[in-house]
Amino acid sequence: MTKAILLLIGLQAAGEPPLIPAFFTGEALYAICSRPNGGQCSMYVAGVLDGLFYARSRGGAPLLCPAPINNRQAAERVTQYLAQDSERRQRAAALLVREALADRLACNGDAGTERPTER
Repeated sequence: MTKAILLLIGLQAAGEPPLIPAFFTGEALYAICSRPNGGQCSMYVAGVLDGLFYARSRGGAPLLCPAPINNRQAAERVTQYLAQDSERRQRAAALLVREALADRLACNGDAGTERPTER
């Protein structure tokens, strides 16, 4: 009976997508974003952006401003940014997401009235 349970657990685990670590480098993000991944890349990028926008709403510096861009476009931009320079991929993935999208989501105007710069 124990062998049957272990076999079932092994079969279930084999069909599941790989787990993504909570904190990782740009190299790991680039590996995920460079292959078909069922949206893992775009959802990670969207999560980082949500965190940055949340920090801004809580009184943090206006690091980025929301703009008309979807998660797939943002992920493509991040992937291109990571592909340009393998040295930068040694840094934190979330930092690299911010850098990759900084020009596209740059704020302009006075504090509290920032609008994204169209690029």
